[in-house]
This record gives sequence, structure tokens and C-alpha cells, in this order.
Amino acid sequence: MSPEPVQAVFFWRGEMKSVFKAVYGRKPAGTTYTKDYHQPRGEQARALERAMGIPEGGESRVEWRWPGGADEGGKLFRAADFAESHGRMDLRWTTGQAPRPWRLTPSPDGATSSTLPGTPDLDTEAGADAQLASIEASGEKPWLLAVHLQDEGPVLHARVVLENPAPGRQFASWDMLPDAVRAAMRKLPSRRPGGYVEFEEGYVLRSGAIVDRVVRALQENPNVLLVGPPGTGKTVAMEDVRRAFKAGKSITFNPEILHGAFEETGSGSAASTMVKSLVFHPSYTYEDFVMGLLPEPVEHVGIGVKPKAGPLLELAHFASQPDCRALLVCDEFNRGAAAAIFGDTLALLDADKRSIPGHPDTGATIEMPYAHLSPATNDGDVLPELISLPSSLYVLAAMNSADRSVAPLDAALRRRFSIIYVEPDYDVLRDHLGVPDDLVLGAASGWTEPEHIKALAVVILEAINERIEAISGRDFLLGQSVMWQVGGTDRAACLRSLAAAMDNRVMGTLTLSYTDNDAALAAVLNVDPRGEDVAGGAASWHSPSERIREVANPRLRPVRFQDLDDDSLIEALASLLE
Repeated sequence: MSPEPVQAVFFWRGEMKSVFKAVYGRKPAGTTYTKDYHQPRGEQARALERAMGIPEGGESRVEWRWPGGADEGGKLFRAADFAESHGRMDLRWTTGQAPRPWRLTPSPDGATSSTLPGTPDLDTEAGADAQLASIEASGEKPWLLAVHLQDEGPVLHARVVLENPAPGRQFASWDMLPDAVRAAMRKLPSRRPGGYVEFEEGYVLRSGAIVDRVVRALQENPNVLLVGPPGTGKTVAMEDVRRAFKAGKSITFNPEILHGAFEETGSGSAASTMVKSLVFHPSYTYEDFVMGLLPEPVEHVGIGVKPKAGPLLELAHFASQPDCRALLVCDEFNRGAAAAIFGDTLALLDADKRSIPGHPDTGATIEMPYAHLSPATNDGDVLPELISLPSSLYVLAAMNSADRSVAPLDAALRRRFSIIYVEPDYDVLRDHLGVPDDLVLGAASGWTEPEHIKALAVVILEAINERIEAISGRDFLLGQSVMWQVGGTDRAACLRSLAAAMDNRVMGTLTLSYTDNDAALAAVLNVDPRGEDVAGGAASWHSPSERIREVANPRLRPVRFQDLDDDSLIEALASLLE
């Protein structure tokens, strides 16, 4: 299994008596070892509630996992005296079976599931207390971890780290934790048993494959352009890159690794990073983007003008400082006159023309517009007379390949960008809709479950796109977003949801793409393009009346899927696959 983005990390002090007793398990009657579950309170309890996705006052099952084992008998629910106990919850596991990595083992090493040394089968209270005393005396300061991954549901991954590992036990050192987790552990008040760290939801997951391609491309060229049909995830990917870039680091976790499962990639911090996002449009100009003159009131004179740096120069100035970096995100790149918007700064975009941060005498330069007026940034820093773009300034842009309402991208600008073509991603759609990997759709008579209808949405999109590419080229493919909202708790709800997607998104897009080209639209819908009437399909031909037949041709009329009964709807949908 590959590393997955982390949503939250929950932790407890392993040498604290209340934590140790719960993990050690219930002892015979008459002892103080009466609980075998954690009782998180306050913010930690609310964070667990968010992670498990349970409503206020509800409960959730919890599956505990670790390399080589699992416990499906866990549960998270509010204690009976929730309000009086400052938001106390019960985080349980199967009675007497705490997650294996948290339990004692006689001779732990880097390969054993357990990390804490001790004898796990002492039933007396004195013997159990002696185990705790031994852990405290070692000075290793163990921490119990429960890791929750993004979009994984009610699953927690159990691990143990040692704040001060003894010689030979560095395999469990907390140095392998992300910086943010260690910082939260250090700040935890000494009397409090546990805490947590949450990471921004959707940090990488939503468009991970595209983000990986963008990151690799930016390492070779500071300018990257995403091109593809609408609805394929370009804007979502840019938002993901923006978040990751601004945060500076991406935190992932590999569930198959016992020690060192976290991976922290990236560098920098919010203080050394600046990001600006904008959308090009027909009215956007060089004066908005690079440098322009704005009116300002002047005492005793009236109105004057002053130069104002645009986002490109603001970011370039910031990124020119040592240990700083900047990202400029430009959506709808071809909606404005991109070459005119960049103007003379186009000559500075090439990777080999960039300057080295902290060394203003390197790289290619052009003269600053209105240099005689001492232009400054929004922070008041006076800009130099010569402009250069530092190598630590990255430009990420996106454009829809199907947009024919604007001029093609200027060749001089295009060649300065690494171009990534983003196609419809059917695997992402299957994962989002929850279609099982081993599901075989089969004949229409077997479409009896919600999963069949969701799978049908995917294969319909694939079939339609196959015909679109043959007729019009890949620039006009439909993105996975047209089927993104298909869903429902039962077959009927899924079927109605798919009918709505067909009417409102698929057919709406196709009829605009093939305006006055009924033959092509018919072929895309798997209807005879020669104008012959066919019943039960996704569209039908309607012949003109005798009176106007000499001047009118047969016209294609798509069905309205939402008006069909279930049997007719299935027939119409199935016709798209034949």
C-alpha cells in the first residue's frame, strides 16, 4: 500500500498511569485496573468525532489496524455524563485486546509489533504496577499514537514512539514523527494524558496523480500549464498544489510500515512562502498583472497617479529574497490575451533566464516600467530599476482545450511552459462513486444494485468519450465531473441521479458542442447518423412535415432521461453502450 495523506494524529503519554492501565487491560476483581479503553476529553474528543465522521451525540464503530493485525471490535461513543465530564468520550477496542503495538512484549525489536518491554500476562495489580514503574524508570517516555488517514472512514492505525529511546531502540524514536506532531506533544500540559494534531482535509488526495505530475514538472521547469477538457480536475489540482505549496510540507503515512511510517515532503513554511491566485479574462491587462498607474489623491493638487506593482512583480520581489519562494496560479489562461498580459516579462520566463535568489546581478533583466516614479510593492518596498524573475518563482496555469471562443495560445508563450495534458480519469470517478474494483456490469437485466448504476455511469462516460474522440478529437471529451454527483442509497435513487446527470450535464454539454451538427451528435449518442428513426435510444430523428420538407432536414431530438419510467430509462441508457 502506498503512503496516504494524514488527516489527524492522536497521541497519549504511555507512562501516565491512566493511559497505561487502560492498555494493560482489566485485572481480576478488587484491582484498580478496571478500564480497557481511552477516555479522550474536550478538544481531543471533538477531533476524534470529526475524524470518525459521527454526528453530535452519535457513535461509530472503530477498526484498529497495525502491520500484520487488526481489531474490528472498537467503538467510539459519548459517555453517559458527557456534559458533566467536559466532553468525555469512550474510545474502545475489543475487551482485553488493546491494539498490539501498545501492549507489552518480553523482548521488543524493530520487527515485533509491540515496542514496550515487559511481561504482558501478570494478573496481579502489584505486578502490573511494577511494569509501569519499569517503563517510568527507563526514561524512554513512550507515546501511544492513533493515526487517521484522509477519506478512510472509521479506521485508526496504532503505533508507539519513544521520546528518549534507549541505545539500540532508535528504531522507535519520535524523531521520525512529523515536526508538527512532535511540537504538539511538547506543548501538551504535563497533567493531560493526550492530545492531537489535525492536518488540512483534502491536502493532496483529491487530485493526487495530477499533483505528482505537476510537482515533478516544476522541478524541471518553473512554468507549468495544465491543458485538457473541462471537468477533468485541473482547477482542483491547482488548489491542491496551492495548499501544499503554502503549507510547505506534505504529511503521509504508510500503514504497512511499523516504524518510520510517516513521510514529510517539501520544505519551507508559511512565513517563507507567498501564493497568489488569479483568473485571466478579456479585460485583464499588463497594467493589472505587471505594473500599472493608479489614480491617487494629492494634497492641494487634486488627483495624481502612482505606479502599482501587479501580482507578478509582487511575487518576484518576495521570491528574490534568500530562503523564500512564491507560486503564481493562473486559471482560464487562454481567456485573456496571455502574451499581452505578460508583455516584456515574457523574455524572463525561461528557466535559464531566471535569477538566483539573493543575487540580483544574475539572470536576464528588463527595465522597470515607471522606474522614475520609484514604484513600490504593497508592503512599501521600493522596486529596483531592473526586473528579473527568480528561479524560486513558479507559475502554474490551466486552460480548457475545448474553448474555441478565444484565440489560440501564443506560440512564444506556449514554448516556455511544460504542458501537462489532463484527460478524464475514470479510475478517480470509480473511487469517488464507490464502484468495487471487481464489479462486472453485465447485461441490463442484472443492474439490480446501486453499485451497478454507479458503474453504469462510468462506462457510459467511457463509451461516449470514445466516440467523441473519434469524431471531434480529445479536446472535446467530457470530464469525470459530469458524473460526479451520481449516487444514492438504493437503486431507484441512483437511477434518478444518473438521469439528472445525463439531462443537465452530459446532454447539456453535447448539444452545445454539436450545435447544427445533428449527424455528429447522433453518432456520439450511438444513434444512426443518417436520419433513420430508431426507438428506445438516447435520441430520435424527427422528419419535417410535407409542407416544409423541401427546405428542412430531419432533426435529432434527444430524449429527456428524467421523464422516462425506470424500464424505458434503462433501455435508453443501455443504448449508449451498444
